[in-house]
Amino acid sequence: MDLDISTQAKLPTRFGDFVIQSFLQKSPQKENVPQAHFANQPKEHLVVLSENIAKILAQNLQNFEQNPKQDFANKDFCVQDFSKQDFKKVDSSQKDFGITDSPNVCQKTFSDFVPLLRVHSECLTGDVFGSQKCDCGGELALAMQKIAQSDKEGRGGLLIYLRQEGRGIGLFNKVNAYALQDKGYDTVEANIALGFSSDDRDYAIVGGILEYYGIGEVELLTNNPKKIEAISRFVRVKRSEIIIEANKHNQKYLATKKAKLGHLL
Repeated sequence: MDLDISTQAKLPTRFGDFVIQSFLQKSPQKENVPQAHFANQPKEHLVVLSENIAKILAQNLQNFEQNPKQDFANKDFCVQDFSKQDFKKVDSSQKDFGITDSPNVCQKTFSDFVPLLRVHSECLTGDVFGSQKCDCGGELALAMQKIAQSDKEGRGGLLIYLRQEGRGIGLFNKVNAYALQDKGYDTVEANIALGFSSDDRDYAIVGGILEYYGIGEVELLTNNPKKIEAISRFVRVKRSEIIIEANKHNQKYLATKKAKLGHLL
């Protein structure tokens, strides 16, 4: 996987103060998919780090720079020297992302706690416009609140915001799926009617991001068993629920996620 990684920047929010960093994923050409298709376009993902996590990563980089020849290979969790760019290409086929044998490593980062992690796929209608047809915006806000509160308690976490609109079909197709839902289709039936699967998301980038930060174990905020399975390929996972109260507009949507997608609701 070919990644470009931005520098870090501060982000004060209504939830608290965070640090952000972007990962540019240069998507490979998928077979039987047009070049211009959403799945084959580069995607700019965003990582939102709580201040405590950001400080730990910065401290470990400083320790590495002061002791570049120290052997940290036997540490359980370690971070690469992210001042260099020699690890921009990440092999997403590897299953042990949390541990690295690279010489560009430093001391144990999260020996005293397991960071919270929310892997959130983009939902423009819910995250930005407050759509009540889904629970995405509510989940995003609750995850940010939980991570901010955890940081105040001396722990912290991160949110990985993936550009996978509409469970991986893109905004244009998602709007068409919404139109079918207006005619009585459920969220799964609509995607399938448009020629997609029930869920076209890909979490390989998450493995690259967690390896980059040297995180080997997480407490994952999710209700999605498939997401737990996917993230468990890269790190050890403990799951915590993230439940949003239903409303009259999304009751069918949530029932479909539970019945057809296996969500733990």
